[in-house]
Amino acid sequence: MTIKMRVEGLRELDDALKSLSTRTAKTTAERAMRKALRPVADAAKAAAPRSDDGKHMADTITVAKVLKPSQRDGAERPTDFRRIMYVGAESPHAHLIEFGTVERFHKSGKSTGAMPAHPFMRPAWDGNVQAVLASLTEHLRREIDRAVARAARRAAKAGK
Repeated sequence: MTIKMRVEGLRELDDALKSLSTRTAKTTAERAMRKALRPVADAAKAAAPRSDDGKHMADTITVAKVLKPSQRDGAERPTDFRRIMYVGAESPHAHLIEFGTVERFHKSGKSTGAMPAHPFMRPAWDGNVQAVLASLTEHLRREIDRAVARAARRAAKAGK
């Protein structure tokens, strides 16, 4: 499942991003998005199931800008000024835990059982979406200011 979020009304920040080089703008936006999405990942880690063998689903939850090859089918690609970030578990079984399963059977008729849903990603998103939106603007503003200051220092250093 993909949840898309479009942030509008940030014209001055958008203009500031576009005034930076493309590479710097991409990095700046990704850094701000990663920071803004961190509370979602932290909440998902707190709610993710724990196992007795020491291999915890929570340990695989990350904020990333790329998907694993097995997850890329149908995923959107970033463009020059459109960045995409993902929050989720890298475990191949995460979706089974999140949504649960119905009882399944082998060809022999043997049951593999059913697994009840144990949602951890959706509640993490639902509980933090407003905080993500509120903090994204602040993180973006701070990262743009840092990028502009870095560019000014580089220009001053090159001018000497």
